[in-house]
Amino acid sequence: TEAERLDPDAPEFVAGPLDAFRGTRAGICLHEILELLDFAASESAVRACVGDRLRSNGFSAETLGDPLSEWIERVLAAPLFDGRTPRETPQSDCWREMEFLLPLRAISPARLAAAFAAGPPGALGTALAPSLSRLVFPEVRGVLGGFIDLVCRSGDRWWLVDWKSNWLGSSAESYSAGALSREMNAQHYGLQYHLYVLA
Repeated sequence: TEAERLDPDAPEFVAGPLDAFRGTRAGICLHEILELLDFAASESAVRACVGDRLRSNGFSAETLGDPLSEWIERVLAAPLFDGRTPRETPQSDCWREMEFLLPLRAISPARLAAAFAAGPPGALGTALAPSLSRLVFPEVRGVLGGFIDLVCRSGDRWWLVDWKSNWLGSSAESYSAGALSREMNAQHYGLQYHLYVLA
């Protein structure tokens, strides 16, 4: 579909050492790097942090250190916050692994879906209702706790960041807008987003 078309100027996918850097351990390693790293760090400090976290998580820093450091550098240079990059965002405007606790009344998949379905027509949350009704868990109550990977302030706006490293395939098409949307729906990331905004 037209929505799934890739940017014609985007580089073609090229296989490399990071192809095998996937799975739970790789995701934990990436999260640790992005949690610990000062976004304004020098290139050598980025490489040192990446190498340390790779070794700590059982990966080869010799094989993966350079390509992963280059990837992290691209993330730090990406215009994520109204054109401002993580590298340009002062540490004082960043809160990492912000903990939250939300009180829960009795909640079930049906009640959760009904709450989202009751939103205004066309709202992002209302589109989530059908998938939420397919969740399977017993009715729960108490306190829901979690951590937001990164909260950033940029001017008078706030940004919530949850680093994702899902492996969707080894081609550029595997990461088209449609493929990303399907993965986000399948993993219920929309619900996670709403919980983070509430927190």
